[in-house]
Amino acid sequence: MTQDTDVEYLIGYEGAGEADDTYIQIYTEWVNQDGTAIPDALADYGFTGRVAYSASAHELQDASQVGTARFSIKPGTHAQVIRLPGQNWGNQHFYVQAFGVPYGEYQDFALGSQSRGLDSDNLSGVAENAYRPKRFVPVKVPVYDEEASLLQEQAFFIYKNEQMGAGVDPDTLDKPEGLYTWISRPEYQFSVYDLSVSQINVQNQQEDGSIESTNILEQDNAVLPLNGTLEILYDLAVGGDKLPTYTSDGSSLILNVAGKEVKMSVTENGSLAFNDLSQISYLGSEDYLMISIYSNQDAANILWEYVANGAIFIEKQDPDYKDLPLKWDDYYPAIGNKTLVIRSADTSDAMIGRTIRATILHPTGDTSVRIRAKGGEVTSATTAEATLVKEGPYLSAKFELMGSNLEPSIPANQNMDNTQIRFELLSANSNTAEETIEGIWYTRNNSNVTLEEVLSGQAVYLYDNSGRENISQANHISLSDDDHKRFDYVQTLLNQIIPRKRLVFANNRSFNYMDEDGIFLGDSQTKIALFKQQFHVNNTRENTVNSFNKLMKDYSLTDSRTEWMNKFVDKILLIGQQLDQSTQPNTADTDDTGLYELYQNAVVPFVDAMIAEADLYAGDAGDSNNTVPTDQWVARTGEDATEHGADMSYCFGCKQTIAQFNSTVVNCRAETAAQIQAREADANQTNYRGHVTVDAEGNCAVATTGGGRWAGLYSSYRGRGEWSVWHAGAENSEGFNPKYWSGIDCSGLVEKAVNAGRDDVQDLAISIPRGPGLTGSQGFFENNAHVYFTNYDTDGEGAHPHEQKLRKGDLVRYNKHVSIVYSDPNSVTGYSYQIVHAYGNHMYDDDKDRDTPPLFSRKVIVTRHDIKTPTGFGRIKLWD
Repeated sequence: MTQDTDVEYLIGYEGAGEADDTYIQIYTEWVNQDGTAIPDALADYGFTGRVAYSASAHELQDASQVGTARFSIKPGTHAQVIRLPGQNWGNQHFYVQAFGVPYGEYQDFALGSQSRGLDSDNLSGVAENAYRPKRFVPVKVPVYDEEASLLQEQAFFIYKNEQMGAGVDPDTLDKPEGLYTWISRPEYQFSVYDLSVSQINVQNQQEDGSIESTNILEQDNAVLPLNGTLEILYDLAVGGDKLPTYTSDGSSLILNVAGKEVKMSVTENGSLAFNDLSQISYLGSEDYLMISIYSNQDAANILWEYVANGAIFIEKQDPDYKDLPLKWDDYYPAIGNKTLVIRSADTSDAMIGRTIRATILHPTGDTSVRIRAKGGEVTSATTAEATLVKEGPYLSAKFELMGSNLEPSIPANQNMDNTQIRFELLSANSNTAEETIEGIWYTRNNSNVTLEEVLSGQAVYLYDNSGRENISQANHISLSDDDHKRFDYVQTLLNQIIPRKRLVFANNRSFNYMDEDGIFLGDSQTKIALFKQQFHVNNTRENTVNSFNKLMKDYSLTDSRTEWMNKFVDKILLIGQQLDQSTQPNTADTDDTGLYELYQNAVVPFVDAMIAEADLYAGDAGDSNNTVPTDQWVARTGEDATEHGADMSYCFGCKQTIAQFNSTVVNCRAETAAQIQAREADANQTNYRGHVTVDAEGNCAVATTGGGRWAGLYSSYRGRGEWSVWHAGAENSEGFNPKYWSGIDCSGLVEKAVNAGRDDVQDLAISIPRGPGLTGSQGFFENNAHVYFTNYDTDGEGAHPHEQKLRKGDLVRYNKHVSIVYSDPNSVTGYSYQIVHAYGNHMYDDDKDRDTPPLFSRKVIVTRHDIKTPTGFGRIKLWD
């Protein structure tokens, strides 16, 4: 890039020069504090400057090797010291100091071991001042601002692409120099290194196991490889010790290989090896500098560089899609042939018509992986040629990569099959290569594209009928790491989101859960279309910079836009332009809420709040200080706190909160149904109306006042009705009115859990059915108003497909019962899952072992799902 030309660099404070530099020049500028000029009449009344070097760790001496060690500092800007070729001043640390005495009047700088009479007038006690003039003058020195320089470089990159899009030759644009901040320091410090790089060896292992090594410094047309090892041999020396005034590591030099930095050591016969050279493939046309050495404190000041040839390069950023993060080196065989663009850095007319030859290097021997000039004939060739043609401000040659049989290595997705291609610029007069570059394209499909990549815009999921996805059946909904989730997670999201919107089912629109198997075929395509229509998501808008339009261009599918519109999943479908906290579906195509956001922001917290609330009723406060039900109650069957724990009692038709339960339930066993009805029939007895008193000894009595209630109302028990006879209006049944009892029933628990979810996520359109007992239990499933309902169907092989798609927070309906799915079904254990419910049965056989007693279960409890056969399932609707 700069061969045979002189390049000037500014040496920053505590930066460095190199012993072989053409020259190193020191400038002084003396102006007023406000920046205005100082009259020349004061030229003889200025300051004395000096260049010194560290002769030891405690001594400075005049740097006579630079020519003139002491000089006059006069008004204005002046070149003071010039180091010319042949003068030996390498391997040193230098200090440029200013003395507050005119050049003709100074006597002694009093440096190092020389006596300087330290006293209160010259900063006595500051050790570093022992190495400075008695009346030193602070000077402003340049400090490299790496952050500001990087922002400036990014801004220039954007500007350059805009100008190139307008037809401006990029070579006419001046790249900005590094930015420096000028700050005051007691002196200006820098180092000069004696540095030489003797060899840059490319090492590759041959088929016979031997290592082939090539020193690219000895080649006129060298190419840095994409694999193998790069070994750099160098000598680096620096003389003298730094004084305590030197605040940084003066020997901290950085070797940069295509953006990867390694610290160099001060040593003779030094060697650094780079085993991962994949970052070289990410360099674009503007990235000629491949290997460089610079000071860690002064990265803009290049001490040594190796510049690779750059006449041609692979287009890695499409000018039409310059802000798109989609990876340039990904290849999706499922969508067709990918266009590869080779551009010329030289855009002169002399390059028009020059030939680029492409050769597939890997995989070898597979003629199904082919390459051809774009639009050329389909052949089985692994070599093709194309010519450079003018396209706006660019010169380009285009090829097509064809590899429909390619697929990633499964399950080791990190070691994806790849296609390595060499491109050669052929001589204008012969078939020999003037320049060679290489690129690697990684084979992608839905088995190795991660959710994290799609969310970041780097990759997409695509319709794939090749049968080559080899996706495992792992249930990714339970994985918290987006880097391990695949397309089956997106299928789960579609099943989670679409049926939760009531409008989806308007006009008798049908919906069935899709298989969550990671295979992107027609059912997934249909669900994506339905989601986009009902939730107003448009990720295929024409004339915009998006993944869809870029893929249509790269794979020559512009005329097939309509066919592919619902055959891909990208960032916009999942989160729009950026991830936010929205919980509501879009109302227009221009809104910015996607599938993943609705799940993470609405469904997940809603379900988590449901389960957390149900846990409280089951006596589990988790890590919080929330109140759980008291254990001071006695079941109808006689179990006390030692047998039932801190769980809320089951009570048919009851809907108490935990606070209500704790303030009303009494720690005594309720009377039998016959005794309660006898009270109603006997005028001499007090009727039970929820007024139970407890004396100091814990004895309970039915009274006419007080707030105590018994726990555990039955619907009916052993042929004698309780709630059922009251509900029927039978004589002497008012004592069975559930408002006089403590506890909760199955529908009441669902109601409390759903209420907690609604309170946790604002603005959800959730409706909760009202009514006690049977009405409440089944009311969630009436008319599809509250949940999306699916039957407990059986497929031809005896499996229950809807049960396999249950997720935490779904509802399970049984005859006269309802529960909440507590854990996601596990395919490994035959789709077993847990439920949390207010259970009306007295005992539950937890371990199916006849030798161990069953658990008391007439309470809120977490059990396996196998309490009885379901009649259907429900997913709670969240939006209108």
